[in-house]
Amino acid sequence: WNRGIHAIDQVIGTHPQLDHVGGLAWVIRHFMVKSYWGSGETRDELFYRRLQSSLAAQGLEEQVAKEGQEFLSSGSCRMVALNPPEDTQFDVEQRDSNASGHILNNRSVVTRLTCGIHTMLFAADVEQDSLSRMARAPSHGPIEVLKVPHHGAVSSLNRDWLASLHPRYAVFSAGHHNRYGHPAAAVLDAYRSAGSILLRTDHDGGVWFTGTVADPTLHMHRTRELLSQPTTSSSCLWTCEQANWVRAWKRWRDSL
Repeated sequence: WNRGIHAIDQVIGTHPQLDHVGGLAWVIRHFMVKSYWGSGETRDELFYRRLQSSLAAQGLEEQVAKEGQEFLSSGSCRMVALNPPEDTQFDVEQRDSNASGHILNNRSVVTRLTCGIHTMLFAADVEQDSLSRMARAPSHGPIEVLKVPHHGAVSSLNRDWLASLHPRYAVFSAGHHNRYGHPAAAVLDAYRSAGSILLRTDHDGGVWFTGTVADPTLHMHRTRELLSQPTTSSSCLWTCEQANWVRAWKRWRDSL
């Protein structure tokens, strides 16, 4: 929004839980959204009703994503859904507003983005059942960036799946001091053992990547790198203050 972006081609609500779609009502109302995709599940909670109200106000209907659905196809870039499987889809009248968290997680929308030689996998909240199924898919293979499933919960750790993906970067999305203890220590250890570079939103803030289709180098960025640091040590006074000016310049540049 602060970069002048006011239109979004595709918005994907991975599954109807507050921490995944709770802020989308605002997005739908303030951006020009062309299409909205969900997992096909519904909820009775207020956050979900607000989302549906925003969709209706903008003349949008929730489209149900399924395995094989293509969200993007432009040049050498392609984004496709890997989950939920097609055989779990159902009519609107059959949606279960009381589905358990386990069911919601395993039916959440997982997407794979490929641009040239770069590949990213956004694993939503899928757990063991869906991870095992996706590991058998023909498209399954090594990736560069993984949004770790279910905030790094133990229930979403599948070591065989992880070994076959071998992600260079593993991004854990979790709130600071969250009450669930995400990400779990065992999961962090598993990704370290796999050789992944670990990134955590509870420590690093926002995490994003930039690059080009032709360039094999993918650049990683963290909000933490843009925050000014205290210059309390006399030995670092000039160097640290200079670094703070660079951070301030980057924040100004990104706001344009």
